Amino acid sequence: MSESHLKVVGLIIALSFFAAILGGARGTDQPSGAIEYNSVEDAFEAASYDQTVESSYLVMNITADQAETLTCVSMEENLTETNESDASSLTDVNPEADVDVGSLPVCTITAPSSVCAGSKSNKASVPLQPGATYAWTVTHAVITAGQNTNQIIWDSLSDAPVTISVAVKKQYGSSICTCSNSVTVQVNANPDCTITAPSGVCAGSKGRNATVPSQAGASYLWEITNGEIVSGQGTNKIEWNAKDVSPIIIKVAVTKADGSAVCTCRNSVQIQVHKNPECTISAPSGVCAGSIGNSASVLYASGATYVWAVTNGTIASGQGTNSITWNAEDATPATIAVTASRTIGGTLCTCSNSRDVQIFPLPDCTITAPSGVCAGSRDNLASVPGNPGASFAWTINNGLITSGQGTNQIKWQAFSASPVTISIVVSKYYGSKLCSCSNSLQVAVFPNPVCTITAPKNVCVGSKGNKASVPYQDPAEYDWTITNGVITAGQNTNEITWDALQTTPVTIEATVTKNYRSTKCSCSG
Repeated sequence: MSESHLKVVGLIIALSFFAAILGGARGTDQPSGAIEYNSVEDAFEAASYDQTVESSYLVMNITADQAETLTCVSMEENLTETNESDASSLTDVNPEADVDVGSLPVCTITAPSSVCAGSKSNKASVPLQPGATYAWTVTHAVITAGQNTNQIIWDSLSDAPVTISVAVKKQYGSSICTCSNSVTVQVNANPDCTITAPSGVCAGSKGRNATVPSQAGASYLWEITNGEIVSGQGTNKIEWNAKDVSPIIIKVAVTKADGSAVCTCRNSVQIQVHKNPECTISAPSGVCAGSIGNSASVLYASGATYVWAVTNGTIASGQGTNSITWNAEDATPATIAVTASRTIGGTLCTCSNSRDVQIFPLPDCTITAPSGVCAGSRDNLASVPGNPGASFAWTINNGLITSGQGTNQIKWQAFSASPVTISIVVSKYYGSKLCSCSNSLQVAVFPNPVCTITAPKNVCVGSKGNKASVPYQDPAEYDWTITNGVITAGQNTNEITWDALQTTPVTIEATVTKNYRSTKCSCSG
C-alpha cells in the first residue's frame, strides 16, 4: 500500500458509510461506534463507496512510531478530493499504530446583538454537547453564573461593546478536540432620566413643572404621589399640582429601543411641601355703619409678612402684622382682604383670603324741634324719624318732658333759662348686633315781653286824656283794648291816651308781642 493510500484512509474519518459497513471485525478495546480495519487496503477499499463525512468515529490498527495519533474533523466535511502530495505527512505511519478520528465540538455562540449599559442577567450560550467542557471570557462585562457550562449569565459594566469568547473542548480517549469562537455585543447607552424639579413647593400650589432631557425616540411614563399630573404625560415635561401632604414623590421611566435592546432608565425625586401661612380671617360678621375700632386678624406665623386691605372701611392700625383695627364706612359690605407671605428654604409661600362684613345702617337720630321757644312755653315738640324695631331714650336740660318718652316724639315745656338741650339715643338690633345713634339739639329760650301796665287806679267819669303804658321793648308789637273807655291815641305803641265813659270800671288790656326770628313771644296784661 502506498503513502497516498494511507493519506486517503486518514481523511475518511467519520464518514457516513461506516454506519453501513458493519461487517468488519470490531475490536473489544475501541469506543462504541468505532469500526476497526486490520489493513489499510481494507479501509481504503471501504472508503471507495462513500467519501462524505457523516460518522463520528474511525479506528485503524496502524502503527505511527508507537504513538497514538488523533485526527479531528469537522462534521459534513467533504473528502472527495485527494492527491498524492496530501499523504506526505504520513510517510512514517506504521500499520500497527492506532489513529482516532473525532468530530470538532460546536462553538456557535447565541447572544443578543445589543444590550443596555449596566444591564444585568444577559445570556450567552453554545449548544449543549455531552462530555464537553466550556471556558468563557468576557470584556467590559462580568460573568455572574454559568462558567464551565454551555450557558452563562453576564452583566454589562459600561457602555463599551462586550466581547464574549468561548473555548469548547471534547476528549476522545487521551486526545482532545477544541473549538473557539467570539462575538461582539453592542452596548447601548441608557436614556437620561435626570429629573429637574423644584426642591420645595407650597401646599396646594399649582402649575409646577418637572422635566427630563428630551431624547429622540424615547417614551416617558410619569407617576406622582401627593400631587396630580395636569398635563404632559408621555412627554419629557409634565405640569403638576401639589397637595398638602409632604413629601411629593415624582417618578419617571424613560424607555428607548435601539436594535434588539430596549433600554429603560428609572428615577425619582422627593419634593418638600411647605405649609402656607394661615390666612383664615377672624372678624365680626356684621358691624354698625360708622363704627370704629373693629378688629380683624389671622393666626400668627413666625417670619410671615402681612398686607391688609379694606373696602368700605379704613385701616386704623396694625398694617403689616397679623391683626388690624379698622373703621367702617356706611356702604355695605366691608371687604377685608389679607395676603400672608413666608419664605421657607428658599420657597416663598403665600396665602390670600378675604371676608365680607355686613354693615348695618344706624337708626336715624335727626331731631326735629323748634329753633327757639319762649320761656315757659308748653307743648313744644321734638321728634326723630320712626325706626321700626328701634327704641328711643330722650333727655332734656332746662325743660321738662311732658309726654312721649320711649317713642320717636315728645312734648316738652321750656323753662326760662336758655338754651334747652334735647338729647336722644336710638338703638336697634340686627340679630345680636346692637347699633345705636345719639344726637342732641339746642333750642333757644327767648324771654317773654313785659306786659306790666302803668295806669291810674281811679279816674273821673267822663275824664279825658288819661294815660296807660307798658315798658318800651324794641322790637315789639303792642295791642291795646279798653272797656268803658275810648283809646284816643297811642294804639300800637307802648303808651295810649284814653277817655273814660260813664260806666265803671274801665278795663285796660295790653298784648305785647316780640319777634325772635321765627319765634313770637307774647304777654298780656
